[in-house]
Amino acid sequence: MATPAKKKGKKNPEKKTNKSDTKAFRPEKEEKINLKMIARDERTWKIVGAFFLLIALFLFISFVSYLFTWKGDQDIAQQGLSGLWGSTEPAENLLGRLGALISYFFIYKAFGLASFLICTFFFVVGVNLLFRQKVFSIWRNLKYVTGGLLVLSVSLAFLFGNSDFAFGGAVGD
Repeated sequence: MATPAKKKGKKNPEKKTNKSDTKAFRPEKEEKINLKMIARDERTWKIVGAFFLLIALFLFISFVSYLFTWKGDQDIAQQGLSGLWGSTEPAENLLGRLGALISYFFIYKAFGLASFLICTFFFVVGVNLLFRQKVFSIWRNLKYVTGGLLVLSVSLAFLFGNSDFAFGGAVGD
């Protein structure tokens, strides 16, 4: 096979580039993040609303599970945050050590059984954000939850004061 003949002439070691070639290799400029646009986006509010609903569901499941497993999870929960990673003992709570720790804090150390009202607050906020309209009044729910936490925890502690279970929590005592 024959090889093509080389052209004789000056070789220019520097190639001249066209302007169109340089534009093709320039990196694209990144768009600046506009927080106002993110806050106005409907998807953002749906994600935040779904997150609030998941928090409400998580709290509800951990609270209900605590009603049945509070004696077994007492040792893990009293260790505090070190009980999440430091202990090898399995938690009986349906949501594991984190569920045991959170439910211990809200039910034993805070408001007792009135802590279930916190789930309703997260639910109301989540539904309103998810559907982007006022399904429930957040401020009315906040007033009822705040009053209910105080009244129910004190009332339950008064009614069931001699019980092993902290019906009124530390606020009721």
